[in-house]
Amino acid sequence: MSFNQASDELTERDAGLIGFLMRNRHGSPFEHGYFRFIVKAPLFVVREHHRHRAGHCLPASAQIWLETIAPRAGRLLRRRSLGEIFTNWHEGVRDKLGRTRLLPSCRRLSARVLNEETQLFELGRMSDVFRSGVKEIFELRTETTRLRCSADHRVLTAEGWARAGDLRRGDFVAVCGIRATQSGEHLPPSLRRGIGVWTSMQRASRIRPVDECTVCGKRAPRAELVLDHVVPVVVDLKRALDTSNLAAVCTSCHRKKTNLEQGYARRDNKTAGSKYVRLMASPRRVSEEETYDIEMEGPHHNFVADGLVVHNSYNEWSGRYSKMEPEFYVPDFVRTQVGKPGAYTFEPVDDSTREAARREIEENATRAFQAYERMLERGVAKEVARTVLPLSTYTKYFWSCNPRSLMHFCSLRNHDDAQYEIRQYAAAAESFLERVMPATHDAFVANGRIGP
Repeated sequence: MSFNQASDELTERDAGLIGFLMRNRHGSPFEHGYFRFIVKAPLFVVREHHRHRAGHCLPASAQIWLETIAPRAGRLLRRRSLGEIFTNWHEGVRDKLGRTRLLPSCRRLSARVLNEETQLFELGRMSDVFRSGVKEIFELRTETTRLRCSADHRVLTAEGWARAGDLRRGDFVAVCGIRATQSGEHLPPSLRRGIGVWTSMQRASRIRPVDECTVCGKRAPRAELVLDHVVPVVVDLKRALDTSNLAAVCTSCHRKKTNLEQGYARRDNKTAGSKYVRLMASPRRVSEEETYDIEMEGPHHNFVADGLVVHNSYNEWSGRYSKMEPEFYVPDFVRTQVGKPGAYTFEPVDDSTREAARREIEENATRAFQAYERMLERGVAKEVARTVLPLSTYTKYFWSCNPRSLMHFCSLRNHDDAQYEIRQYAAAAESFLERVMPATHDAFVANGRIGP
């Protein structure tokens, strides 16, 4: 962009420019790539790895929509800045006596999350809030609100999830609104589900393997098309099971059409849901600020910031909703610590000590999982029973980052001073960087493996 030039092949001049940018720590050009990893790791590795979440960042001023349940007042909606949430969560709240206290209530926070199937908002539990470092901040502006975020932050649009930096003027983004829902008397939920099942059964006969969207004309495989009622069910229930009233529509057109059909629904039931509004301008860079990110528990990994629906960068398999698996890490490299703090090394232990340690770790994990299963059999909630599981338990998660963040992770964790286990993950991640962006990786190594 600096030279207003484009190239389909890497030239020596391009490689030289990449080396110049790396040496002089011009980091922003390395923030426009995107990596998404699926990671399987023991819990103690996750504790180190999740600190390197990057890309999906918001400034401290971002307003997060929180919901609380009050005994008398019922459900209360309030906004709180992301910076205040982070401070209260990690540093505590000052009381009238000047003391700083870490309050459990500041960590039991529920935020609005969007159920992407129903397009209605629900409550989701925050797992943690993180500081992500100083980043370039871009502004997205609609008629009703403005969102300031990093270029890599994922925003829900009428076409699905997209990077904030890739959006353009005129794109439709999801914001909070009021959706009209049909009353149970008008269209019972059981009937609505039955119509949905019947409609799904018609897919094979009504949509060709590669077919055309009847709205935009785009051709797409059957998996990317849905059957839509031309005359909405809320308008004419008699045509709900009429095959001539079905047409193939791509997912983006179906989402837009469903949003517009909210006007046909009876207004006796209203609830918080998404609506799509147009961006008034393309994203523009406005500042560099300290940024933060929120981790949400499943099943919906999004939240509302400044009125827009945004994603978070780190999604872990949730032990609240599914049973954990009996898979545990038993280290092959068992070591002992030699030397004083700050100047010690790790050396292998003798064979008998190694085998004894491995046996202890494995037996302890087995006993813990047996206790976990006994509690589940007695009806204890998964979120409670999982507390007995050891740090060696394996979990899975998505990790999203840009090349600049990946290099920073590798420089810290693929290093002699890092813990052995996290080094294995950092080395694997770096191998992807080397394969996909070889010139950038060469410049990274030539610069002493210090990210820009």
